[in-house]
Amino acid sequence: MFFLHVNLDFGSANLRLSIDGKVIVDEPSLVAVDCNSGHIKAVGRAALELADKPLAALSSVYPIKRGRIRDFSLAEALLRFHLRKLSKTRRIKARVTLPASVGSVDKICWQQLFDCIGAVSCNFVPSPLAAAWGAGVDMELPGGILLVDIGDGKTEVSVLSANEVIVSATAKVGSGDFSSEIARVLRRQYNISVSESVVETLKKNLASAVPLEVPKEMKVNGFDLVSGLPCERLVSSSIINSCLIRPLNDIARAIQDVMLETPCELSADLVDNGIILVGGGAQTFGIDKFLQDYFSIPVKSADNPQHCSVLGCSAVELAQVEKVKTGG
Repeated sequence: MFFLHVNLDFGSANLRLSIDGKVIVDEPSLVAVDCNSGHIKAVGRAALELADKPLAALSSVYPIKRGRIRDFSLAEALLRFHLRKLSKTRRIKARVTLPASVGSVDKICWQQLFDCIGAVSCNFVPSPLAAAWGAGVDMELPGGILLVDIGDGKTEVSVLSANEVIVSATAKVGSGDFSSEIARVLRRQYNISVSESVVETLKKNLASAVPLEVPKEMKVNGFDLVSGLPCERLVSSSIINSCLIRPLNDIARAIQDVMLETPCELSADLVDNGIILVGGGAQTFGIDKFLQDYFSIPVKSADNPQHCSVLGCSAVELAQVEKVKTGG
């Protein structure tokens, strides 16, 4: 029997699957559940579309939070849905990226999840190493690398060297906090309630971590919080950018904390090599410039930063196998 080797990055906001170095699935890790019956109505992108509709009897659930399984049955249903689309007959061998800080109890839960879907094996890969390989960094070199993975629900800051995680810490702040702040400001300053997809569109088109030379505006539709009627508002980029200040400073402080824990012999490497940004939050306009100004060292966002972890997953395992073979 032939096996299907799958690399998986199951994040708080998005689920990504890759096979043979190609991203096959990149969808919201969201499940829409009927509140009355408990039945699953939709998953992934279809669930996000339902979440935009004001359906009182529908609950939208993200079953994973910061590398931990919050709802086992929904996580299983979401995973089965996507894996069945890839193959209905071949057995699964999975590599799964997890934060370096995830403990043994959480790993047991993940192992049980893949046992339930009938996977032949499930190997866990530290997400900082996977993301570094996926960003094109040669992790077999001895020098130190500072990698910042900005996800939806967390930011993982890691110092890496010679394909090992030297120092790593996870802060409970991510690009999802950008969205939460935008939604809050829209309610307070514009008196409007909008859908999740509208918030994400605003974040994508207007949000910037540094002041824009030419301010932008965008019209959004939602519901007036006083009358409850549909309405339209013209939203300014300067207001949206102010929403990013607190989360950005929290991310910078998390990076600073890890820098202080870095061994002295690697400190010079961090100054020379700078910071590498990965994860969906690294796509925020100007975030590299913000951090470069904050720390006065080079900062670079990886190409396709949201896919670095899932694409680098297999490279970590191959490097570790080669190290064992050579007795390193």
